[in-house]
Amino acid sequence: PIPTKYRFPMEDALMIAQRLKLNPKHVEVLLKLSERGNSPSFLSRYKRDDVGFVDEMTILKILKIHREANVFEDKRRSVLKTLQEKNIFDDSRLVSLAKLARTRAELTDITLCLQPYKSSKAIAAEARGLKPLADILLQQQPLTKSLEALASDSITPESGFTSPDEVLDGVRAILTEDIARD
Repeated sequence: PIPTKYRFPMEDALMIAQRLKLNPKHVEVLLKLSERGNSPSFLSRYKRDDVGFVDEMTILKILKIHREANVFEDKRRSVLKTLQEKNIFDDSRLVSLAKLARTRAELTDITLCLQPYKSSKAIAAEARGLKPLADILLQQQPLTKSLEALASDSITPESGFTSPDEVLDGVRAILTEDIARD
């Protein structure tokens, strides 16, 4: 199950207070009063004692940071929901990364690794049976046959390749994508 929220209002208040060098208790009170519908001008004029004598501009800055933190938490919940929908929620590494992420960029990186790869020359070559040959070359072991002979062995009616050069182009595409992925 996905937790509804990872941070508590006091954690938001503490983070904002540290960022703006304010008293966390005053920030917490300000956030609570704001959630009850009090406007920044009302808070700066009539609740000065409760909110630490901050001006209206500082209150607006606090509320903006609080809104951004809420948007970030919504994004985090969305990433965790996606992990759960794709049955990757058991992959504790990705879940931990999502829970520990501090920026939207970190969360975006997690979602990027969940997206399917676009169809490419390498995917087409793998579908035509060249992955085993690419794996042999990737191991960098001495070959029992020449590279052209290995490529010629991959030419079959099912594969659709007509020349060793065509086979080697497909193998190069697979190797390039595998190396780039790692």
